[in-house]
Amino acid sequence: MEAKFDVNRTVEQAECMFKDFWLRRDIMKFYTIKLPKFLGGIVRAMLGSFKKD
Repeated sequence: MEAKFDVNRTVEQAECMFKDFWLRRDIMKFYTIKLPKFLGGIVRAMLGSFKKD
């Protein structure tokens, strides 16, 4: 029996893995950089509103 190597399928899998990698990287960048800044800003605003009273 001869093993067939499907080039198109392999390319599709590689593209899918590549897109998945970039998506994960963007999500991790969001959670590690943007989300803490956003939460820090909310906490600062809440503390600031309590201090004024």
